[in-house]
Amino acid sequence: MVQDSTYNESELLIKVASGEQKAFTILVDYYWNKVYSHALAYSNSVTRAEEITQDVLLNVWHKRAALTEVRDFKRYLFVLGKQ
Repeated sequence: MVQDSTYNESELLIKVASGEQKAFTILVDYYWNKVYSHALAYSNSVTRAEEITQDVLLNVWHKRAALTEVRDFKRYLFVLGKQ
């Protein structure tokens, strides 16, 4: 869960879903290393892991309207990473 004094994860996802870029930045800052670590373990390539991480987080932004329905954001990220 995002540990920011202003937001909990559910509130943050709602804000991202509504297009709030600051909320998206907070989400990216929190999840970047987690997504990157999984991508690096999967790809064994720093360059490819960076690309995968960018793609996953960009997909979150592109599909942000669906975030209000997401109940397990970590699992959601994992699914996006497999696409």
